[in-house]
Amino acid sequence: YQALAEAGEKYGSSLRMKDRDLFDIIERQAADGGDFLALHCGTPMEGIERAKREGRIDPLVSYGGSHLIGWMVHNQRENPLYENFDRVLEIAARYDVTLSFADGMRPGCLADSLDGAQVQELVILGELARRAREAGVQVMVKGPGHVPLDQLKTTVSLQKSLCQGAPYFVFGPLVTDIAAG
Repeated sequence: YQALAEAGEKYGSSLRMKDRDLFDIIERQAADGGDFLALHCGTPMEGIERAKREGRIDPLVSYGGSHLIGWMVHNQRENPLYENFDRVLEIAARYDVTLSFADGMRPGCLADSLDGAQVQELVILGELARRAREAGVQVMVKGPGHVPLDQLKTTVSLQKSLCQGAPYFVFGPLVTDIAAG
């Protein structure tokens, strides 16, 4: 969020943010002593296209993810955190920061649970978790979003399997869309 806010001040729009602006903020926050960084490293352009093709009911519910994805779509650019993941790892290793993989394709309603976009992102996050561990960087994965009650066990088991047991930073689950507030 800080990178987008500063880009807005610097360029007049967060959509004009440069890759270096994003990485400068990540490094600054790590150097300032942050214990973990929540980053959308596993949401590539291909995942955005998949979500569009599959006709999700609620395409994006992640606040940070929607800003990064908006930047990607506007600039027709790949996710710099995915494309330059080795740079993310270098910063995290240098400052002993845990990476919290935020989930841009987290389902916002029960009908979108375990769709191709969410599962594809989990597969990618599993690959990134493996690379992080090989670099000596701790990692956790955020999720799962809205999940039907009968899919809770499957969703958690899938995440644990694909992400090699990385801790699941439970963001949700909200297992119903119809309960009273």
